[in-house]
Amino acid sequence: VIENSKQQIAKYEELIKQKGQEQSTLMKEIEDEDLRRKELIYQHNSEVKQIREQMKKAKNKADMWKRRAFVYKNAVNSLMEEQDFNNMDNDESDAGENGHSFDFNQRKERANDEYKNESS
Repeated sequence: VIENSKQQIAKYEELIKQKGQEQSTLMKEIEDEDLRRKELIYQHNSEVKQIREQMKKAKNKADMWKRRAFVYKNAVNSLMEEQDFNNMDNDESDAGENGHSFDFNQRKERANDEYKNESS
């Protein structure tokens, strides 16, 4: 009976040891999974940050081109208005001299100044 009890105790101790090893292995796997999850979250956050920075740069560039197009559109419209005005004066004048000067360089400089003011 005593011998049988000793064998049962040894058997139970072996089972407890195996369960402890299994539990240790499972804890190690859980820790590894948690570490992988944290790495994936970090990688995802880094990618999101990079995409946001790229989007911000692209938006700034698009805004710059939008402002530039607006300035040039205004300059062209102004030139066209002045040309129409000069054409009306030319039609009314006898000699073709109307006293109004159409200075393209001044308009170009004004458009560039407007663009510089819009950019800053």
